[in-house]
Amino acid sequence: MSTNPAYDFQRLSPNQYEPATFTERGVNVPFTTPILLGARARPQREREGLEVLIPNPSGGEGVYILPWGAIPEICTPTLHDRRLWHLLRDEAILTPAIVREAAETAALEGHAGRAAMMAVNQARQGREDRAKRINFGLLLGLIKQMEGPNPGRPAPEMDDPRQVAMRGQRAVMACAQRLRMTTEAVAAALEELARAFNGFGMPQDNDLAPSRRMIAELQSLAASLEMWRGDLPAHLESGAAALVQQSLQLTLEGSLKAAEQFDALIGDTYAAIEAWQRDRQDILQELSRLDWLLDGWAVIHGIWNAANASDRSAAVMEMAMLAPILPKEIVGWLGFAPDMAQERRKLRIVRQFEDWRSGRVIDMIARNENLSFSTGQSRGKPIIIKKASVSRPANNNTPNGIKPGAAKVTVSAGKDTGRAKNQFAETRHLIHALASASDMALAQVIEILDRLPDRSEADRLLDAARPRLRQIRPSRSLQFTRLLFLPLDGAISDNREWQKGDARLPRSALPAIAEAVRLAMGAGAERLEASFNGKFFHDTAAVDRAGQILWGAAARLAPDLRPGPRWERTGLRGDDFPPLVQLAAGIWQHAGPLWAAIQLAGWGPPDEAVRAALSPMAGENSPAFGMALATLMQKATSPGQVAREAARLSDKTGIIADAAVDDWLERARVQLPSEDLLTAAAFAESFGRAFQDLENAPATRNPRRGARLVQLRQEAEVTCRLAYEEGLENHILRQLPAFCVSATPEIILAMEAQARALRRIENIGRRYGPDHGYDGAGRRVAAALETARQALEPGGMTKLDLARLAEILLGPEAALGFLG
Repeated sequence: MSTNPAYDFQRLSPNQYEPATFTERGVNVPFTTPILLGARARPQREREGLEVLIPNPSGGEGVYILPWGAIPEICTPTLHDRRLWHLLRDEAILTPAIVREAAETAALEGHAGRAAMMAVNQARQGREDRAKRINFGLLLGLIKQMEGPNPGRPAPEMDDPRQVAMRGQRAVMACAQRLRMTTEAVAAALEELARAFNGFGMPQDNDLAPSRRMIAELQSLAASLEMWRGDLPAHLESGAAALVQQSLQLTLEGSLKAAEQFDALIGDTYAAIEAWQRDRQDILQELSRLDWLLDGWAVIHGIWNAANASDRSAAVMEMAMLAPILPKEIVGWLGFAPDMAQERRKLRIVRQFEDWRSGRVIDMIARNENLSFSTGQSRGKPIIIKKASVSRPANNNTPNGIKPGAAKVTVSAGKDTGRAKNQFAETRHLIHALASASDMALAQVIEILDRLPDRSEADRLLDAARPRLRQIRPSRSLQFTRLLFLPLDGAISDNREWQKGDARLPRSALPAIAEAVRLAMGAGAERLEASFNGKFFHDTAAVDRAGQILWGAAARLAPDLRPGPRWERTGLRGDDFPPLVQLAAGIWQHAGPLWAAIQLAGWGPPDEAVRAALSPMAGENSPAFGMALATLMQKATSPGQVAREAARLSDKTGIIADAAVDDWLERARVQLPSEDLLTAAAFAESFGRAFQDLENAPATRNPRRGARLVQLRQEAEVTCRLAYEEGLENHILRQLPAFCVSATPEIILAMEAQARALRRIENIGRRYGPDHGYDGAGRRVAAALETARQALEPGGMTKLDLARLAEILLGPEAALGFLG
């Protein structure tokens, strides 16, 4: 599987793409291969068969148009995509309905996994039920029209069912007489209209039909995008969102106009039967127009919904690449000619997005499967699978970085001594438990601890889990102390590591300094806290507004701050307070541009943001530059690039940046939680990106850096390999025999999730050195899957389930053999 599909496109040239008709634009095909997401298919002009139109991965102008036979040159399609193409390849024409039917067939066969299979079954059952409701609704409307006003007779929907049946028969006979049709033809017309309007549904139906739901979801998406874009700080780029909004607005305008016409028609049963009898092709053509208008938007809407708040900027970039270009044919529908091609040419996707899109291929396939079958026309409810975990014996060894003596417990004489020992043991047990807790459990604990009025004990308990917190980034409530020190995040050290004179702040000092700032601000602090009460740190607009006020006030008040009652509980001396406040004030004075760069950390951050954040501090004779640099490097996906840009500012900053890289490498630890493969994979990928970036840092003045890089590479290789081997044994190989006999869809989905995590760990681990066992493990996987295929029983896994496991762990080519 190509690890960077976008790179292969450099050998090809994009074509201009300004289609005249929807047929020329092609139909969105729900491919799951990441580079094919959003691709469209259409018949080839000069030969038989279909061709694929793939959006330009750079976000630039044009699309890549290739026959299916050329797809292996740019990527390796998944089993699902191969099957889907096999179902479509002989179609002379393509419509959204034809593609939808083929996608559902592939899903029902199991090529997209058990969740997709269940979703399509639900969607098909929903269509059958909806057809009955539409038929009945049309009949009720016909009864009212044929009977006319009659105050003495109950409305048909309120009448006895037997009476309704009799009234319906009379209404059908009356309609048949007026239209000079047989009663059988009228009844057939009602059934045919119910099938034709199944995707659109009745306006009064509480269970919205797919097209109505899609329109409602797009209206919600438009509002959500508008709100998100309005909350963006001025320095963040929103051009991609504007492009999506423009395309979305035009789509909604046409869809709502079509929906209004359909509601008028289906709301008049007699007129609908008459029109259907006169020219049903016109009605079907109008319905197909709505299908074409909405084609492709389900995936875009799904990308937005699937993205975490912190990933919305990246999601918008992907959505902008996939936003459909409306063909010139739309002029007759809307009455004006939108120049979407011109808007598209204005868009340029930054380089880092390419990494974001292609770096997580395995997980994106799973996401794309969910996008295809939990949204859009199928509309099955997504199935939420909790992470599978393996029961493990309690580990009594002290975790790395946690010293038993670090916990400070006051021990009294007599009976209290035993109580203190128990308290110490319980504290240590809590520390161990937090360090090894699952992501979900850790996030729940964090939510509880965040509500404590005094976090001094909580901070100590969380010390062991802080590296993981930086990786999983649980949603944290917006609080005064955390907001105050947000720009200093990289310059905060655990108490046991802090020494007097360090250009860092000990964690125990933060609540006490925050108390001093709060007291100095007086009522202003209360008003500020009230403004962000109930908000979270992923609300960047709230952080930006409150942060600018708080950091400015703290910088202004810093010279006059005095320690409050909390300072005595920090374990620090009284004369430690002024220099620590002075350190913090050096950052608060420049927090605005630093916060702007932090928000762009997921994009590198870009060089211009690094310069804007660090330049004001570069000429100051204070530790602020080094502290700000440490914060940026901690947050950045490209810490080496941040250090390189910092070093360019001056000779002095070059020395500081050089030391910052050494400090980053010295503090780096490669530790993967073996109990939770999904978290382990995220850890491995995050470290891999940062480590690769730091390997390319400029030549250093420190002769020991090369040795440290080699050491870290070896540690990463061993850690990834051991995590892979242990996870493969515990989560896959030991489970297969039992699952061949009995396995629920939830079990299979969980196993696939574990397999994806293992593949991600393998992909990272192979970068650090020669094979060292991955190829051998692959042969064991192939042998185990072959043995499992011989042991399959009804009620257990299927051959296709095994093929999907092989596809995840070994690749699509290896999986083909398990389908025989």
